[in-house]
Amino acid sequence: MNTIVLVAMIVIGLSLVLLALKLSGSGKPRSLSGPGEALEFLRGDYPEVGDGPVVMAADGSSAVLLLPGGLVGIVRVMGRHVATRLVDRSGIASVSRTGPAVVSMAFAEFGWSAMTVRFADEETADRLVAHLGGNGKGRR
Repeated sequence: MNTIVLVAMIVIGLSLVLLALKLSGSGKPRSLSGPGEALEFLRGDYPEVGDGPVVMAADGSSAVLLLPGGLVGIVRVMGRHVATRLVDRSGIASVSRTGPAVVSMAFAEFGWSAMTVRFADEETADRLVAHLGGNGKGRR
């Protein structure tokens, strides 16, 4: 087969696949629609989780369920995947305010990277920092 024809077929084929992916919406990252969906994801992995207030990131990329005793349930969207985690204060290496309505958390476990969450207002960020026992200024 002529090399030019073969290259043209490959380019056209790849273009059609990319167009189909674009039109299907599979390239769009997901986000959480609200506290109910965040609880649903968390309870899918941790059925024993009780009720508590849910604080949502302003962009829907993550949510934190505030449970008694400094326990938190974390729902985190990464691309099209959702990761959940149930941690107590000892599982969080540090929590700090890094800007207006912005909280950064580093985890004691190596497997979970640090996360930075921007909330809709400063009161929500303060509420999360207070629940985790942090002072909002960095390492606790």
